[in-house]
Amino acid sequence: MLDSNPKNILSMTELQKLSFKKITSMRLGDQPLLLMDKKINAEAFVILNYKTYETLQNKNVQKQNKQIRPLQIKKFDFKKSGMFWDRPHMNNKKFADILLDTRHSDHAWAVSRFFERLPSQVILKILSFDTVIKLFEKAQLREPIKGAWKDAITYWNQKTSCYR
Repeated sequence: MLDSNPKNILSMTELQKLSFKKITSMRLGDQPLLLMDKKINAEAFVILNYKTYETLQNKNVQKQNKQIRPLQIKKFDFKKSGMFWDRPHMNNKKFADILLDTRHSDHAWAVSRFFERLPSQVILKILSFDTVIKLFEKAQLREPIKGAWKDAITYWNQKTSCYR
């Protein structure tokens, strides 16, 4: 993406002499402006126009989205995480089935236990973000936990979030 066009390379001294108005009038288009210290020929940074920056941000978010591969909920070891310490008859398969079956009598318990006991990073690896939102809407959580999850979902739901 960086062009070796000399018009797009400035020294720090040249930058100090330029005003914002002059920089924007340089009509670089989508090309970045590379600023570097010519004396040591090392430290450098880039100035981009906003449209180019936004395009790069969106590509980065899309790239991150492709890297997120949720685990299958049936493969996760809930028992090892201490999810059902008070229900010795429960196993991983049963818990996953209850969690996903909204008609099951223990569904509310499973959803609450899921959100209360597992860290958010683990939950987002197990389920897609959309599934997390659907389960959260049905969850019967204590107020402090519900508030924390609500804030987390709001944060993750932002435009730049990699979980969207």
